Amino acid sequence: MLGSITKPTQSQILSKYLIVFVMLLITTGCSSTPNVNYDKNAKFDFSLLKTYRVLTKSDKPGKFTTLNGKRIASAITTRLNQSGFNQVEKPQADFLVAYHSVIEKNFKVTKAYRNYGYSPYWRSYTSEPAYIRSYKKGTLIIDIIDPKLKEVVWRGSVSTKIKANSSIEKKIASITTAVNLILNDFPN
Repeated sequence: MLGSITKPTQSQILSKYLIVFVMLLITTGCSSTPNVNYDKNAKFDFSLLKTYRVLTKSDKPGKFTTLNGKRIASAITTRLNQSGFNQVEKPQADFLVAYHSVIEKNFKVTKAYRNYGYSPYWRSYTSEPAYIRSYKKGTLIIDIIDPKLKEVVWRGSVSTKIKANSSIEKKIASITTAVNLILNDFPN
């Protein structure tokens, strides 16, 4: 006769569910999902776009391009080239690409609760002042401009929490990810 199969006890089943639940909390609690938005001119024919030029701050007199500005421009160029567009000089470009970045300081308020009483009638009350934590939120905006109409025909943006003291490699990776998220829905 084959070995008997023992049925798991209720506590073993509950402990397995608890482990899965805790793992879900850890993985979802630590991730910050970027908020991606798009807008476009519905009447514009995007199929006509083949060539582009990325505008940088150095295109304006008295302005200069920052390190992150160069990283953003490079990520945009790489992504558009991979999508089949060709980079050319300004007068020949079918569309221009402008980018803007905004960093803002936000606050998260968390209340502290303590429980008292006996089960099943637990009562909660606020015993401590609220905890206030500050964090930085970054938004990257990419505009597609028709040089003939001199207007924005497509805009994409992504917002996410910025991690402090990131290495150069992590900055480049996060910029590349943000640009790819934005340009995922750019018509080509």
